[in-house]
Amino acid sequence: MFQHKELNKLKINWVARKINRIDDSSYEIVYENKKGKGKNLKEFILEEKSKNSDIYLNYHIDGMDFSKWLKSNYFEDHDFEIEQQYENNLSFCFNHLDYQDINFSLFKIMAKRALGQTVDLEDCTDYHHSRKNKYKPNNEKKIIETGKAMMQEENMDTILFCCTCCGDRMCGYIGIQIYHSESQISWQLRTQSKLVEFRFSKTNYLNEFKELIDLINRELSIKNGRPINIYKTGATKKDMNEKIKNLFNKHKNLSQKKLEINDLKNISKTENLEDIDSIIHLIRKQGLHHNEIKEILEKEYSGLSKKEKNSISWKMLDNEQYFNNLDLENPILVKKAFLLYS
Repeated sequence: MFQHKELNKLKINWVARKINRIDDSSYEIVYENKKGKGKNLKEFILEEKSKNSDIYLNYHIDGMDFSKWLKSNYFEDHDFEIEQQYENNLSFCFNHLDYQDINFSLFKIMAKRALGQTVDLEDCTDYHHSRKNKYKPNNEKKIIETGKAMMQEENMDTILFCCTCCGDRMCGYIGIQIYHSESQISWQLRTQSKLVEFRFSKTNYLNEFKELIDLINRELSIKNGRPINIYKTGATKKDMNEKIKNLFNKHKNLSQKKLEINDLKNISKTENLEDIDSIIHLIRKQGLHHNEIKEILEKEYSGLSKKEKNSISWKMLDNEQYFNNLDLENPILVKKAFLLYS
């Protein structure tokens, strides 16, 4: 398996396709055009969108299409077709918006996470300021509050592939943790059975993303937006371990052997974003299973009969309206815990 190599090699390919859906479970590709090496990315996207093609960004690791690896290793289902259910997060907007309607302040946040960089509060408030009036928070205080919540959620992990309909975490997504070292960038991905790591040289990794980052920066410059510094170093494992060490020094009641979501909820009362991010990372690292979170959710549930409580399913918790009707002591943090393991 290619993840056991000393260094993996990443290749990004942009492809335009037209797909004919035969039924709910099968489709055929009726048109495909790969972007040539010398072709300008923006020109390629505009030309293909004028033909009503969909745009795909494919990751290839050591020459293998990463979606095929996910099919048999992440989902452990050889019949699963990733393009039926999930779409690359960085090509999603090209297929759901006209180019002139793309919010590049949001695209910047997505791209920074793909680089393993931390999204800051200004990134998030820039995005909310740039939204159209219909969706924009109605005052500066609300923009900052919403920005803080967004910053916390985006820094939780990096969305690699998202739901094909809306791209929202609550609809299901494939997330990874990205770490930097002096000369490498690594992906950590938890499959159903194990934690897998892919390691790339920084030169290889950043070169593959440079064309997209240049495109985003050009569009941001038109509106005087802050550019992405592609060479900025992201979080390291050492940084995270230091945060965790500080977390335990601050909260003496925590067990270093086995943390629970209740620990997350208790720490959340401090409203310290760094503490919350640290414990989310640690709970995930320890591999708390989603059934354990489900039990906590069920204990928090009130106002239902015993029969109704027993019928709660993990899948039902993925329904936004259903979730919002739960009488939870701390719904935002429980939802965040759910997002980690859905």
